[in-house]
Amino acid sequence: MKKQTSTINIVVFGSGGVGKTALIHRYINSTFITQYEPSTDSLEHCSKIINDVICTINIQDTSGSDLFETLRELYVRSSDGALLVCSGISPSTLNELPEFYNVIRRFKSEEDCIVVVVINKTDLDLIIDIKEAKRFAESINAPWIKTSAKTNNNVVEAFSILVQRILEKNPPKTPRKCLIL
Repeated sequence: MKKQTSTINIVVFGSGGVGKTALIHRYINSTFITQYEPSTDSLEHCSKIINDVICTINIQDTSGSDLFETLRELYVRSSDGALLVCSGISPSTLNELPEFYNVIRRFKSEEDCIVVVVINKTDLDLIIDIKEAKRFAESINAPWIKTSAKTNNNVVEAFSILVQRILEKNPPKTPRKCLIL
C-alpha cells in the first residue's frame, strides 16, 4: 500500500528576535544558529513523515519588520497554517501576537485559520506571563507550547502539532497510479 502524501505550507510570524529562524533551522537541520542575524523573508523546505503521511513542508520565514507587509498577504493566502512565535524573555513580543493573528484573519476565515502559539527561548529565565499567553491561545482556539530552539525542547512537537491540525482539516491524498493508454 502506498503512503499518503501531502504538501503543507506554513508561515511563521512573530516580532524580530523571537527566534523564528532559529526554530525553523532547528526543525529542518537539527542544529542551532548561534549568531543572531536579522533575517529577511525566506522559504525553507523539508520532508517529514507525520502520522504515516509523507509531508513536503514549505516553511515561510518572515522578518519581524513591517518592511515586507505587502508580501504577508501572499504568504497567508498560500499557507495552510501558521506558528505565532513570541519570546519568553520579552513580554512585548507576546503583546504583538494579536497583530500577527489579525494579519492572518484578514485573509483567512476563522475555521481556516490553523495556528499554534509558540513561546520560544524557554531555556532562559522566563519573564512573560504564561497565563496571558495561554489566555491568548484559548481566545483564538489554538494550542500553545513552550519551546527552545537552543536546547531543541519541543521544536519538533510545535511543528508536528501544527502539521497534525492541518492534516485533520485537509486530509492527505493517496497517490494515484498513472495509466498511459
